[in-house]
Amino acid sequence: MPKKSSFTSDRCAGDRAEELVQGVFHSAGLKSERNQTNQLSGWDIRFWGELNGTAEVKNDLYERKSGNVAIEYYNPRSCKPSGIAATKSDVWVIVLADQSVWVASSKELLEYIKSKPCLRDIPIAGDGNASLKLYRREELFGELFSRLDGLPPDGVLTTLAGRMTY
Repeated sequence: MPKKSSFTSDRCAGDRAEELVQGVFHSAGLKSERNQTNQLSGWDIRFWGELNGTAEVKNDLYERKSGNVAIEYYNPRSCKPSGIAATKSDVWVIVLADQSVWVASSKELLEYIKSKPCLRDIPIAGDGNASLKLYRREELFGELFSRLDGLPPDGVLTTLAGRMTY
């Protein structure tokens, strides 16, 4: 059996993360749809109901080993902003290897990475199309990010509303 390419493997992990996030949104009574266009539109999931908005979803599988969270901000191949610097989403959602789901305001996260020093800045990561800033998990989770999974429906809605960017 041929080995999956890194892109295919990453895409499958990303799809699973988006499905997990949709499940959390659904548990809170929100309807949602994944962005199925082939164009980079600046968001992965659109949700509506008691709250209306968009989410960018990232899957950070390496955080478990490193203890650090990676935030993408630039594409060195195309020489243009990407990730948090290019998103049009209201919230930035990170799914960790343990399947926990964390949410932050996209606007506040962008301001944070512009103003706070990172643990490490990686100019070329992955397959060469991402620049990343690494932060210790404890630094981001609690200050900027709140955990969504495991909350009752009203807790998901309250937490999500508190992180919305308008």
